This record gives sequence, structure tokens and C-alpha cells, in this order.
Amino acid sequence: MYVTNRDNSTILVWYEENIDPIEIYYGNFTYTESLFITLNGDIFIDDADRVLKWEASTNKLIIVMYTESWCSELFVDINHTPYCSMRHEHQVVKKSLNDPNITSITVVAGTGYKGSASNELNTPQGIFVDIKFDLYIAECGNNRVQLFPSGELNGIIVAGRNSPNPTFNSLSRSEDLDHL
Repeated sequence: MYVTNRDNSTILVWYEENIDPIEIYYGNFTYTESLFITLNGDIFIDDADRVLKWEASTNKLIIVMYTESWCSELFVDINHTPYCSMRHEHQVVKKSLNDPNITSITVVAGTGYKGSASNELNTPQGIFVDIKFDLYIAECGNNRVQLFPSGELNGIIVAGRNSPNPTFNSLSRSEDLDHL
């Protein structure tokens, strides 16, 4: 289990059946909302209007992207591309780590205005990117989960309000995709 402690800018790591943290990483972050751990042990951390990466191989904390507001959820795909859902901006953005410009981000979903059309989001929270780079977004404000096929700016409702599947037609404040 990984937990951020804002009071002293640390990440605490517990392994199975331990009551005390086994590892403690010290960083320079003050307002973290979410984190994501990759298979190689890198840790991506939201810190207000920026995303930091704790590199497991070097034990260094670097800034990998700046955003317009804090990330309510982070996700890193199989190409190590970080995605950030910005609930107050009603958008999801991503950043290619091959681009050295840390302010260069790409909007992958949402217009920046709250709405319920297929290209709009309302308070996006949980995000997930599959191996085909399709993006799933859980929206609190629209009580739905939308699928944005790779490269598409229009989503398809897969669960929640107006879902074509009656099994998943009722969601309330859908925040995390791992609860579906």
C-alpha cells in the first residue's frame, strides 16, 4: 500500500502484513490528491498544478508535467504516458514524456466546460487506459462512465445514465472505475 503524507512530503509504503511502513520516500510536494505506481516502481504524484515522478532507478523526484489545476486522478498507460483527470476543468489531459516541454499537454477528453454531450465531461474523476489506449472516464456530475476510443474526442456511454446496457444503468457519483 502506498500513501502520501502531505504534512511532511513523504510517500509511505507498506507490504503485506506489516504494521509499520517498510519504505519512506521524501519529496518536495505539498498538495497531493492522487498517485500511480508503475510496474517498474516509478511513482507518479499529483501536486496541485503539476505531476511529479519518483524514478525508482535513480531515487529522484522530477516534474513531468504542468496542468491547469490539480489532478483528481492519475493513470499511466503501458507506454508510460501520464493521464490526469481535472474535475474542475472538466477535462482529461495526457503528456508524452518524449516531449521535453513539461507544459505541453494534450486534451484527450472534454471541452473545458461542464456538459453531458458525447464530447463533454462533468466532474471527471476515475480514469483508466486499456492496452488499445482506449480511455474510460468515470464522471461524478453525469453519473456515467464514458469510453473514448483512442484518438477520439467523442465518448460512448458504457455505464450509468443513458447506458445502452440496463445492468449498468444506475450509478451515483461514479468516482472510481475500480468500484464498477
